[in-house]
Amino acid sequence: MVYESGFTTRRTYSSRPVTTSYAVTYPSVERVTRTFSEETSRIRNRAQSLIRDLHTPVVRRARSCTPFPVTGYTYEPTSQLALDAYVARVTNPVRHIAKEVHNISHYPRPAVKYVDAELDPNRPSRKFSAPRPLEDEIDLESKEKQRLRQERLLTVNEEALDEIDLEKKKAQKADEAKRREEKALKEERERLSAEAEKQAAAKAKKAAEEAAKIAAEEALLAEAAAQKAAEESAAKAAEDAAQKAAEEARLAEEAAAKAAEEAAQKAAEEARLAEEAAAQKAAEEAAQKAAEEAALQAAEEARLAEEAAQQAAEEAALKAEEEAAQKAAEEAQAAEEARAAEEARLEEEQRLREQELERLAEIEKESEGELARQAAELAEIARQESEIAAQELQAIQKNDTEAEAEVNEPLVEEPVTPIEEQEPVIELGSNVTPTGGNNYEEDLDDEEEEEDEEEE
Repeated sequence: MVYESGFTTRRTYSSRPVTTSYAVTYPSVERVTRTFSEETSRIRNRAQSLIRDLHTPVVRRARSCTPFPVTGYTYEPTSQLALDAYVARVTNPVRHIAKEVHNISHYPRPAVKYVDAELDPNRPSRKFSAPRPLEDEIDLESKEKQRLRQERLLTVNEEALDEIDLEKKKAQKADEAKRREEKALKEERERLSAEAEKQAAAKAKKAAEEAAKIAAEEALLAEAAAQKAAEESAAKAAEDAAQKAAEEARLAEEAAAKAAEEAAQKAAEEARLAEEAAAQKAAEEAAQKAAEEAALQAAEEARLAEEAAQQAAEEAALKAEEEAAQKAAEEAQAAEEARAAEEARLEEEQRLREQELERLAEIEKESEGELARQAAELAEIARQESEIAAQELQAIQKNDTEAEAEVNEPLVEEPVTPIEEQEPVIELGSNVTPTGGNNYEEDLDDEEEEEDEEEE
């Protein structure tokens, strides 16, 4: 393939080439294993790129290949600066995206890059082109007139405009302060309600825990008291049973002694032994029966004491819950009263703000009426000024036309009236002899009148 540079290159599609301005070099290629689909896509891309290169015309330059336009020929020695610039231009050209997009194919990058020099804005074909003015004089004049008119309108009543701006700024600041205050109050109410709920829940939980703790302590005390009472009752019952058994034994002994005295002395020993055995047996049975009754009575008393302790704990818990609920209700009522007072205060502030806004609206309405009146006055003044300007323009045009008419009129030389020369009259009685012509004082008066007329 032949390129503009005059070199011929041959493409090898093993890898993407590294391109320079006029030469093509290829890096070392490492063979890698490709799949069938990769090889197929590579062959397809190569074929499409080759077809595109075949059908793409070679770009021909319309002028010299030098990076700078040739404006003339001199026989001076070549400057080193020019040579350095030429080498820098060739080795590191400035990229031009549009040219690269036009010259480079869409798929793989071609083996050469076309280097075009940038056009010189001061080239010979553009040397005599008239520069375009940035601004038009007529447009500048109209803009200046419009600016002066706006300044006149704005500087008529700056104090009223400043007052209106101040009122508007105050109203805006009041609205912003109101919104910030409402937001802060809302956040404060939410925070207070959340804190109140949290405190009420914490207090209720703490009261329930304290009530449960007190009930548990009372249950333990009741259980200890019941156990102690059972032990005391068992000991007392055993002592009573022992005393009763002793009393019964004593009575039995006395009865046996009495019976033995009445009975025969022979059976006294047997009767005494039988009586002792019977007394011992009766005492054991009585002691056993008394112990069983005392144990049953102690168990019943312990059960009753436990029930009383449980009932007392339940009553204490109910009482604590009622007190907590009553306290929470009182706190909720106080919070509701505070909220109602806050709402009343906010409503009062809202009413005052509305009154202030109404007053500001009235002031703004009056200011708008004043501005409308001033605008009407300004319009009337502008109309009068325009009429005066039109009249002045007409007068100037009229004077110009009259001056042109006077200039265009033919000059006619008027005949000069001949002055008769008078002969000098000699008066014998006067010391000064007047000469022909006017007097000197009359000439001075005439010159002063002419100067006054010229000044007018």
